[in-house]
Amino acid sequence: MTILDKHNEAMDIAEQAFAIVQQNPTVAAELFEKAYYIERSIADTIEAVEDNEPSRSIFYKSAASLALNAKLFREAEISACLGISGRGDDVELDELRDIFDQVNFERHLYLNGISLENNQFQLSFVGNEVGSGYIKSSELIDRLNIITDLARKEVEKKANKKFNSRGRPGNVVQMYPLYFSAGMTGSYKIIIQIGNSKNGDLLFGDKYAIENSIITSIIRKIDYINSNNLEALKEEYGKDDPYYDFFVESIKSFAPDGDRIKMIGFTTSINGDEVQTRLTRKRTEIGDVFEMEENLEFDLVEEGTIVSVIGVLDLSKSRKTTHIFEIMDEEGRSYKFEASEGELASIVRDNYKDLVKVTGRRKKGKREVYLFVDIQNIE
Repeated sequence: MTILDKHNEAMDIAEQAFAIVQQNPTVAAELFEKAYYIERSIADTIEAVEDNEPSRSIFYKSAASLALNAKLFREAEISACLGISGRGDDVELDELRDIFDQVNFERHLYLNGISLENNQFQLSFVGNEVGSGYIKSSELIDRLNIITDLARKEVEKKANKKFNSRGRPGNVVQMYPLYFSAGMTGSYKIIIQIGNSKNGDLLFGDKYAIENSIITSIIRKIDYINSNNLEALKEEYGKDDPYYDFFVESIKSFAPDGDRIKMIGFTTSINGDEVQTRLTRKRTEIGDVFEMEENLEFDLVEEGTIVSVIGVLDLSKSRKTTHIFEIMDEEGRSYKFEASEGELASIVRDNYKDLVKVTGRRKKGKREVYLFVDIQNIE
């Protein structure tokens, strides 16, 4: 059997595994493992041949990827390292390094002997600002504030409370405080626990039912975000629901930037089984893609035109029907943007008094107000 025949056999087996991975992950893992050993044997054979690049790097990369899908993390790590140690081109080497990062991340998703209750979940971080047991404070603290707010809003929504963008959390939220454990070595991991007061049991019923529901709901919605399936996410909410806008804008701030933080993992336990997901989509990849006009006079653009401005988020006003925030540029000019109630709550929390780049669409009939499209914090 030729190398090409063996490779085609491995790819056929891998294709079978991908087809059933959602319905039967155990069998799929067995198929990925079978395909891995075929592909790894090809790579090892090519290793002994002179002038073997780029084939050598390509087959070690393929083997590492298959081992990763089979959850053979040590084998994936070895294959990726063998590929990196060669003289492949820059593209192949970068892809091998990405697989190596994914291998480390997948290992860190597992609990490694730690037992989680139904009201707990583990966050894992990987990136250039993350080391073994440490993480840059701003990368962690801001995200913990966001995940705290997301959990609070889940409680309020499940209790059928009206969206509240101002003031202290209501009594129903205070029934479910969040607790954080110390970080663990590896990448950087932290366990978050949702507490429950006695009144919480009375309000929602069974012990841990609401806490587990909060966690699984957040993880399910993050899966939608990661696959950019905003239509499925919208189905979790009613029409024009501020909770939806709040969730999307919050996850944009929470999401990896692709450098300082590359991946964020979530691990929880449901009836004793580990459930995992990871957020790899960058904030700039979440939501709508739009064409932006550059270098236009902001107050002269035509209706519907999308433009951007850089300045400090200086002021916000939330009324019954309108929710406005203002940006002050370096020349002292003020620009008003209209957002939804949910968007405004997230925008002000994450960017108040910060230098930001805001994108907006010219609003019909109102030259001085622009409809909010996107915001980026400039560090």
